[in-house]
Amino acid sequence: MAKHSFKEGELYKVRFYDHCIGKKDKMVCEVVGWVVKDDKEHVVLTHWVVDTDDAEIKRDNIEPVSIIKSCILRKRKFS
Repeated sequence: MAKHSFKEGELYKVRFYDHCIGKKDKMVCEVVGWVVKDDKEHVVLTHWVVDTDDAEIKRDNIEPVSIIKSCILRKRKFS
């Protein structure tokens, strides 16, 4: 069972470790977005959602951010 699970279409704030060039310390980042995809190893969020019934326009405007779940420090779901 994955440590973190997410519900597609829901809005979350996620704090996670990431990599960085030119810095020797670990990097902590945060993102707020809607879940596009959730699987065992990673979650994909988008910070931009177009409110339309046109599935193609909605899909073409997704700006995905992929986060490896083992790097997640904490998450918060917004209702």
